[in-house]
Parts: sequence; C-alpha cells; structure tokens
Amino acid sequence: MTAFIAIFTFPLLVAASSLLVRDLRLIRSIAGIGGLAHASAAIWVGIDVWRMGGHGPGIGWFSLDGLGCWILAVNGLVYAAAMGNAALLWNAPGDIHLSERGVRVLFGCGSLFILAGNAVVTASDLGALWISMEATTLVTAPLVLAHGAKSSIEAAWKYLILCGVGIAFALLGTVLLLASSAGSAPSDQGLNIAWLTSHAMSLRRPLIDTSFVFLLLGYGTKAGLFPVHNWLPDAHSESPAPASALLSGALLNCAMVALWRISDIVSRTGAHRAVTGLLAPMGALSVLAAGVMLIRQRDLKRMWAYSSIENMGLMAVAAGLQLAPVFALHALAHSLGKASAFLLSGNVVKQFGTASLAKLGGIMRRSPATGFALLAAGAAVMGAPPFGSFASEWILVSKTSMQSQWAIVIVVIAGITISFVAVLTHLGRIVFGEKQPELEVKVSPLALVPSAVLLLLSACLFFVVSPAAYEALDKLLNHGGHR
Repeated sequence: MTAFIAIFTFPLLVAASSLLVRDLRLIRSIAGIGGLAHASAAIWVGIDVWRMGGHGPGIGWFSLDGLGCWILAVNGLVYAAAMGNAALLWNAPGDIHLSERGVRVLFGCGSLFILAGNAVVTASDLGALWISMEATTLVTAPLVLAHGAKSSIEAAWKYLILCGVGIAFALLGTVLLLASSAGSAPSDQGLNIAWLTSHAMSLRRPLIDTSFVFLLLGYGTKAGLFPVHNWLPDAHSESPAPASALLSGALLNCAMVALWRISDIVSRTGAHRAVTGLLAPMGALSVLAAGVMLIRQRDLKRMWAYSSIENMGLMAVAAGLQLAPVFALHALAHSLGKASAFLLSGNVVKQFGTASLAKLGGIMRRSPATGFALLAAGAAVMGAPPFGSFASEWILVSKTSMQSQWAIVIVVIAGITISFVAVLTHLGRIVFGEKQPELEVKVSPLALVPSAVLLLLSACLFFVVSPAAYEALDKLLNHGGHR
C-alpha cells in the first residue's frame, strides 16, 4: 500500500515544487530526482503485484492488476527520462526555447499528467477511468502551449476541441454501457470493471454493441487512431521535446489501456466479432495511413508523431485480437523508442536550431553521438533488430496469421514496410546528407544519457523475449486484478 501511494506522491511533489520553488535550478534537480523515484516506485509496485499473481492493493475506485502495473512501469520510465532530459539539456530557460513560465509548466503539468495517467491505468471503474482520461487532456494542453507561438496556440485548440469531442463520445458510450447492466448489477457495481468482466454475459447486447462504437470513437480519438488522429501531429510537434516524449510515450498508452479494458468486456459478452471486426481493422488502417503520410514529412518531430499513429495502430490490432502479451510488449517497446526519439529531437533543435528536415544535414559529421543515437532511435521506433519493437511486431504478425486474419496481416505488413523505408530515408538524409545547418550550439554529452538508457532497455527487451517469457507475461496479464 505504501508503494501504491508513492507512485502518486513523487509526481505531486515535483508539481508542487514547480509552483512554489523560486530557483529554477532547484526545480530542475527536484524533477530529475522525482522522476527516478517515481519510476523506481512503479517498478517496485509491479514486482510486488506480479509476485502475488497479478492482484494488488487498491484505494476506492483504483486498484492494481497485471496490465495496470506494466503500463505504470512503462509510463514511469518515460516520465523519468523526460524529466531527466529537461534537467540535463538546459542551463537557462532559453536553451529549450521556453520562458521561465514555460519551464514551470513543463515540469508542473508534466508531473500532473503522470498523476492523471496513473489514475487511468489503475482505475477499477469505467467512470473513474473516464474522469481520469479527461484530466489527462486538461493538464497536457498547457504543455502544447508552452512555447507560446501562434502555431502552438492553434495546436492546443485543436487538441482540446477534438479530444473534447472524443471524450464526449466516450462518456455517451460509458452511459450506454451502464444502461446495459441495469437490473443485473448492484447499484454500486454498474461500471466496475471486474464486475462487468465476470458478468459480461448478463449485459444487454444491443446496448453493448452501440456503446462499443461510441467508446471506440472516443478513446480512439485520444489514442490518435486513423481517421480520428488529426490533433496528434500538431500537438506532439509543437510541444517541447520532453513533453512530446510524455504525450507519445505515456499519454497514448493510457488511451490504449482504456480501449483494452472495454474491448475485453465487450468480447466476453459474446460480441467478440464486433471487437475483431472494428478495433483490429481500425488499427490496421492506422498503420497503413501513417506509413503513407510519413512519406512526405518535412519536420523531424512531426515525423515521429505520425510514427506514433502507426504504433498505436499495431496496439489496436493486438487489442482487437485480444493478444495481451503482444499489446504489453509493444506498449513498452514503442514507449522506449519513441520517447528516446523525441528527446533526441530536442537535442537536435538546441544544437542546430531547427527541426526542419530540409535544413538539417551532416549531423553525423558535426555530432557523431547525436547522429548515431538518431539512427538507433529510428531503428527502435520502426521495428528493426536488435530492439524490442522488432520482437513485438514479429509476434503480432505471427499471431494474427495464426488467427487467419489475412487482410489485416497484409495491410499491417504494407504499412510497416512503407513506414520503415520513409523514416530511415528521412533520417539518412539528415544524418549523412551534405547540407549543413547554419547554427550549431554545443550540447553536453549528459543530455544524451536518458535517450541512451531508453535505447539500451529496448535492446535488452529484444534479447529477453522468448516463448517462456511470453507465456509468463500472458499469465500475469490475464489472471489478475480486473480480469
């Protein structure tokens, strides 16, 4: 119970310091230490819960299960890396193109987001999950606005409006799901995930089918699935790099967890074909659409943002086909690679003054460490060995083939291939190209450490994935907590 409380305490302390502490350097230190402490607490909680077979403590509408602990640990790693990168990258606010207020927003709202994200993944009630998801929208909007530029304001408004509409759809779906349990559920259990899962066959099918459509549109918007993805590229590209890492590496995981919880309930009502026929194809189309859109990208951060749409599509396929270990493995692999990629983009912007692919070139000659790290991050994001995403994508295609979902397999392979070629082509031009950026500012080698650690963890994931590890993960995810 103490460790469960700790995962909420450390981000709260960092958020409070961003508001109350006057010395920005002290805030930077508190954020770096707080990020590491939070990640350690999240991993410790996960180990405890997994030792108990996937069941953990809870408080009110929040409790721990195997999947929740896994995503807590993943988001904790991303949060620690983002706070560490922000702390190491700048000596003055202007170093990361922020005002003093913008720096406080970065540390404060970034920490409040992790609090809300922790609430999403530990929610044992669909009402609490919806409220927590809405909270993530409200606290991350200032992160998109942090630069204060006109394009940032536009991106923040688009984010709030589109995600607000999505959350409204999710609320309607939640109400319909509650109505489907009327008469069969106790008054205080109508939205309880564990009750709904265990009594799914007693729910009213017509209302369940309708609610799933609204919930898919609502939380699918938050996850950035095609065609309800339009907020994502602008929001991720306009945010400061550490905030972009949080948005892509942690926020999207929260939306996908919501879709997983809901698809699990719906499939247990006997409507498995509805889940497979809607969520999995939507994910496959997201993979293909993102690949096509990646071809013509002109900005480094927007490129990573469209890649996030592709990876959320892969997770949606795993959720639609109820492949829990694949879902969890790809969530970890994507977060490690994508957070590293966005943090490296911040290093590039500080060092060369631009994120424009047309203005960048010769990075390997000017900064070999940054160039090599960018190539490694690209490989980690796009599913090349020796990184964890290769293992998760390979298993996903294999398991999908075993279910004879050949149309999904073909679309996913086509999308992955196009994305792989597009991203590595763009990276090859800026890393090995001839054009030189006009501005070059020296960046401390320490600023590469958070990205390097994430890439190292992704490589380790590649080597530890085995049939035995897959079966153990499947058992932990499918026999705990809310299941």
